[in-house]
Order: sequence, then C-alpha cells, then structure tokens
Amino acid sequence: MYHAIHQILSKLQRASVTSALLLGTLLLASCAVEPVTGRKQLILSPMDEERNIGEAEWQKVQAANKPCAQQVLQSIVEQTGRRLTAETDDTQHPRWSYHLFQGVEANAFCLPTGQVCLYEGLFLHLQNEAELAAVMGHEISHVLARHGTERLSQARMVEAGKMVLATALSQVHAEHEDIWLAAYTGMARYGILYPYSRHHETTADRMALLLMARAGYDPRAAIEFWTRFAQSRPGAQGLGRFLSTHPSSAARIEAMKQSLPEALEFYNVSPKLGLGATFSIAP
Repeated sequence: MYHAIHQILSKLQRASVTSALLLGTLLLASCAVEPVTGRKQLILSPMDEERNIGEAEWQKVQAANKPCAQQVLQSIVEQTGRRLTAETDDTQHPRWSYHLFQGVEANAFCLPTGQVCLYEGLFLHLQNEAELAAVMGHEISHVLARHGTERLSQARMVEAGKMVLATALSQVHAEHEDIWLAAYTGMARYGILYPYSRHHETTADRMALLLMARAGYDPRAAIEFWTRFAQSRPGAQGLGRFLSTHPSSAARIEAMKQSLPEALEFYNVSPKLGLGATFSIAP
C-alpha cells in the first residue's frame, strides 16, 4: 500500500510541474478582490462569459415563470431594488432590473446580468420594506462580489486536479482507482467548495447590511427577519456544518450582529427610511 501511494505521489509530482506553471500563470492573471472583505478571489471567467451565462439563464427564468399580478407588490420590489442598487457604485451592471414572480416558494436570486428575482412566497415572511431590502441586498451582493463566477472557477480547478490525479493513477496502474478519485472529490467538496460557499453567504449578509444601511433602511431589520425566517424553517438546519453549503442560522445571525455596528454608522448618516413601507400578506 505504501509503495502504491509513493508511486502515485511521484507521478503526481512529475505530472504537476507543467500544470503548476500553467495554473500559476492563470492565478496571477485572474485574481480579483472581494468587496468589503478584501479577500483575493480566483476568477477564471471573463466578464463576457459571465454575461453570456446570465443572459442564457434569464431566458430560462422568463420561460419558466409568470410575473406577479399584484402591481402593489411589484412596485415595492422595484422601489426597494432601485434604492439599493443606487448605492452600489457598480459599473458592470448599469441595467439592474427587479422582478416578482408567481410562486409560493420563499426564494430569491440575482443573475450575473443584473436581474433581481423574487417569488411571491417571500412576502408571507416579510413584514416591511427594510426586511425586503435585506433579502434583495443579499442577492445583489452575491453578484457584486462575483460569487457565482468564483464557484464556477473553483469547480473547474477541482476538475483539473481530478484529471491530473486520474492520469497519475492510470500510469501506475493503481488498484481501486475509483476509490482514490472518490476520496479526492470528497476532500475537494468538503474541504474547499463548501467552506467557500459558506463564506460567500456570510459575506453577502455583511454586504447586504451595509448596502441597505446606506440606502436608508434600518439594518437591524435584517437580523429580525433572518431570525424569524430561521424559526419558521426548523428542518433547514438538519445537515452538519461541514456538510452544508450555508452556515447555520445561529452562526449566520451572530455574524450579522458583529457587522451591525459598522452598518449602523452608514445608517446614521443616511436618509433614514427606517423600516420603510410595512405590509402583512395573509397566507
């Protein structure tokens, strides 16, 4: 067993010299900086590819969903979205748009091309415009930080590593090749991809607090909403921390509390809209 491992590692070492040089060049040429945190990011896709993906996804979204028929709710979404994106200082998404779709699911997302999308079901959990700003700000922040593109880049790097490992395994005729590859996939998923995904969620929460505060919404409403939302979905935290792409609700809310003083500094010099419009949508 030791001899087999030594052979594989030797092959990997030789096979990785060229790969390392190539990947090193890519890394040097493709580092971006995450807003707010200043963390270096691995971004392998150019903005043009990002836009193409967003445009293709938007066509699918439009084909699969119907606009909300309640114009009052759509107007609230548009008003809140405009206030948030006006504070982004973003030149990559000059055409933000805001869409409310029919559907009972409490879900929201934002495409790389700037379409902020929500489903009616969210309004069953929202009590005011500031809470809506927390949700929309979170999704907008993912796009501003290019988190989707970063995850895609990471997945490509993991796949490249898997190919190098598979080549080394085939050259030494290693037994149980499928087990070696499965082990690599598991380590990459739980040791790299999932931790970064949890970081993305925490960062988007922090960015959303700052964004909504600059727009004039009380950032304390975000903590109120996410606490209440977590309590309404007790089964959502069934996975262990290391098996989840999202931080636990408790960890998420604690991180937001730590970012609250920073957000309140922006809120105190903002137009101070407070909670904005209040509403109650009966289930």
